[in-house]
Formats: sequence, C-alpha cells, structure tokens
Amino acid sequence: MACEVSDELLCMNIADVDLPGARTHGDAGACGIEGDHAGPAAGVHEAGEVAAGQGLLRRQEGCTDVLATAFLLSRHLDDADFQWAEEDLSGLYRNHGVFDHLSYGMKQATLLMAADFVHLLAEGRHVLVSLGVDEHKYVALARRGAERWGLPADHLGGIYTKMIPGLGGLPKMSKSIPGSGITAALPPDDIRALLAADPDSGPEDDTSALLQMIACLPETDGDAYDLASEARRSGGRRWQQLRDELTERLIGILALWPQS
Repeated sequence: MACEVSDELLCMNIADVDLPGARTHGDAGACGIEGDHAGPAAGVHEAGEVAAGQGLLRRQEGCTDVLATAFLLSRHLDDADFQWAEEDLSGLYRNHGVFDHLSYGMKQATLLMAADFVHLLAEGRHVLVSLGVDEHKYVALARRGAERWGLPADHLGGIYTKMIPGLGGLPKMSKSIPGSGITAALPPDDIRALLAADPDSGPEDDTSALLQMIACLPETDGDAYDLASEARRSGGRRWQQLRDELTERLIGILALWPQS
C-alpha cells in the first residue's frame, strides 16, 4: 500500500515540536512519503525528492504533476467546501490574531495538500494519510473532491495522531502562537525556560502538555506513564525531576535536527 503522509506529521511526533525545514499546511503545499518508492541512502533527486531508507520524501515545488492535479481537483470543489473543511481549532487562531478569515492563500494551501493525496489516488494507489486529529476534515475534503471527479474515494483514508496540548494552557502547540510550543531552532536555555514556566495547572492528564510529551517518548510504556501521572497528581520532588528529565531529553532530540 502506498502511504501518503502529510508533512504535518513531522511536527506531531515529539509533542508537536515544530522542526525547521518541515513544510506545513500554511506553506506552499504538503510533502509526502511514498511507501512504493523505497530508496537507498538519503539523497536529493531532481524533482525535489529526498530518498530515505523505506520511503521517498518529496517537496511539492518540484512536483509539477501534483500542481496539475490540484488544478483539475479545483473543478470539483467550491468555496463552501473549503469553509467546511477548516481545521477544528481555527477559532483559536482567530482569537490570537493569526488570521481573521479564510483567505485565498489558505484555500490554495489546503487545495495543494488535498491534491497531494488525490494525485496518488489518481495513479491507482491506495492512500493512507497521517494528520493531527484536528485536521481530519482535510482527508474528508480530498475524498469529497475525488468522488466528484469519479475517482475511488474509498481508497483514500486517514489515520490521526492525538493532539498534544500547548504550553500555558492552550489546546495546541502552534508555531503561529508564540510561547505555545517549542521549536528545534530555539536555544536550549530558551527551551528550559519555556518548559519551566509552564504552570501545568490543567485538571486532567490529557490537559497537561508536559505529561503528554512524556507519553510520546519511545521509552515511556504504560507503567512508566502511570507512574508519571501519579507523580504529577502528587506534585513535589519526583514530578519536578520528571519535568527536568523531559526537558533535557527533548533538547537532546532536537540537537539531532540539522540546523542548516
């Protein structure tokens, strides 16, 4: 099965950490990882593609055939479809002044992402899209356009990652809202300051950005999560120790991301 994975996933894996160079919905389109094109060691191809072990990461500006698909797909979608497909937290962005209406550029970015999905569908592949759960409507939008186009929309599906809460009590980490999350471009001391300043005052485990980041670490199994949850509820030295360990673990992970 070919697997079309939006680059939004690159910003979701470790507590929705934003990574420099990972192009998200607001940029000039999504990129994808295609399971049918496994390559050798990483290398850049002429069409803006980067082979990496088990798949192929491609940048949309080098894929003019996907742009052609976007043009054709646009014939089967109208303004009401894009209004309907706004992500679930669009109200949050409006409240923080990120945008005040669904602009032409935002619709174009959504169209390009949907075209990434539908392009593989038009090639006769089965497509599985991975996105944050707040963006589930993007898959439904692509399916809607594909069905109107006469393509097998039931061959396009989605799998959704849980949304990590933002710092400071916000519902999501977003690079568009300063202070709501961390990025790989931040100096280690800034990351320490941001995480140390988080009040972590949410009543439930699901509202704790710190606990949910701990849950995302590969070494955290069910027992470790339960112990961390108990430490959070109790407060005190053990919870502070876990917070400090999380901070240094994230700094170590982000140090692996190339800055150039």
